[in-house]
Amino acid sequence: MGSFGTGPFENDDALDFLGELGEVGNAAIDDYLVDLNKQSLSSRSTARVVALAYLVFSSANECIADTRQDLLAASGVDLSTIREADTDLLRKSICSALKLINSPNCDLYREWKDAGRLHYWQDEIKSITTVLCKNLT
Repeated sequence: MGSFGTGPFENDDALDFLGELGEVGNAAIDDYLVDLNKQSLSSRSTARVVALAYLVFSSANECIADTRQDLLAASGVDLSTIREADTDLLRKSICSALKLINSPNCDLYREWKDAGRLHYWQDEIKSITTVLCKNLT
């Protein structure tokens, strides 16, 4: 994974996912849900989980950081497309995956640990998880 920061869109895999989402919309999300059900997530899948979690959070709250609005616009991502998806199913799937990725069994976890930046990455995961996974049944 080519990464340049611990944020949800600061790596090549997440940016590729944004490109796919901009091109095909919900079809990319539907295809991607299959990856979320795997017990072991690759670095690529993990980066996409974090990006999708941020997008679902942003669409539900109709907010996104100004610095990321330009990125979404450039990728052609329309948050209203995500709002039309089955958000409860997405949230449950994402929250399950977020639990899996924040462990030493995850490739990306180990990569951030080896790079000495694990705590920064975990802070990003925690901030998204705290809000997105709240009040799920």
